[in-house]
Amino acid sequence: MMKKIIFILMFLLLIINLYPNVVKIEKIAVVNLDKLLSSVLNDKSLKTLKDFNKEKDQFQIELDKIKENIKKLEQSLNNQTDQSVKDEINRKIDEQKVYYTNYSKKKNNELQEKKKQLSGKIMTEVSSVVKKIAESEGFSIVLNYDSDLILYCSIENDITDKVIEYFNKDNQ
Repeated sequence: MMKKIIFILMFLLLIINLYPNVVKIEKIAVVNLDKLLSSVLNDKSLKTLKDFNKEKDQFQIELDKIKENIKKLEQSLNNQTDQSVKDEINRKIDEQKVYYTNYSKKKNNELQEKKKQLSGKIMTEVSSVVKKIAESEGFSIVLNYDSDLILYCSIENDITDKVIEYFNKDNQ
């Protein structure tokens, strides 16, 4: 029995030594792309980015208004006793929910396309700088901090300021 355990341990050590990438733990960094882009863009591009953010904020305000309207309709539904009025309110609620969903999808797609166009102009250069810094710092993966996939990240893994610093040195 002891020989089997020793054999298995030796086999595992051999496997680990032969295939070190199997147990390799990746070092992951994040970059706040919005902060980075707003820091490195020129004045004209910055105005375009601000206009984009203003449009995004206006879109959120419009969505909030639609939600509020749905809440008001739902509250008025609770106060009604007449079934025909309830049916009409339910129809309006359904219409508003469908409108909300369709409008949200359409506008989100438009905003994503605009963001791609805005950031696409300098993303090649940004990617190159991020790659240089990530390699020099030993990071094998760099994620966008604004991603919904990231719930938490240590400040030590945020290389945004280093990338901005690189661009600022390059522009002096």
